[in-house]
Amino acid sequence: MPERLRLARPEDASAIQAVYAPYVETTSANFELVAPTAAEMERRMGESRGLYPWIALDMDGRLEGYAYATAWRPRAAYGWTVETTIYLSPTGRGGGRSRRLYSALLAILEAQQFVEAVGTIALPNRESVWLHESLGYRCVGIGKRFGFKLGEWRDVGWWSRPLAARRTPPPTTIPVVELDSRVIEEALAFL
Repeated sequence: MPERLRLARPEDASAIQAVYAPYVETTSANFELVAPTAAEMERRMGESRGLYPWIALDMDGRLEGYAYATAWRPRAAYGWTVETTIYLSPTGRGGGRSRRLYSALLAILEAQQFVEAVGTIALPNRESVWLHESLGYRCVGIGKRFGFKLGEWRDVGWWSRPLAARRTPPPTTIPVVELDSRVIEEALAFL
């Protein structure tokens, strides 16, 4: 089976957890200290309530990476800003896959009428900074020594990327489950 991007499903939770757990357990790429279970990952996916996309990288029938969006902050005025995240397994890395996966996520978010994407990066992380900046994100701030992980105080940075022009009043965002299937298929197609 060839490589493809697709919307993630609840039954992908175990594979998503398997990709994510090593980042929690062995890196400072995020600030979780205990890897969540597959049930917890499924719960997190369900929290999107059909509004925010979760995208899977499927390689030969195996999930080897994923990207998703969540609310940036819970207050209503932030409703047009999303936080974006991406993780790939060691076998999923390379070949431009992270760029294609994140590009698909951003295309769907644009179609949903969100206006800003924010990436939170535990520093140092050259690869993540490069990926975000190559897709138009720009650093908007760095918090010095914001988290303690793997025996060290770590910095965290925020990168931001416009998705659409600001309009007044802002448009109503469209849940991913309500987008035209052709829009999703086009975003997920390998270029």
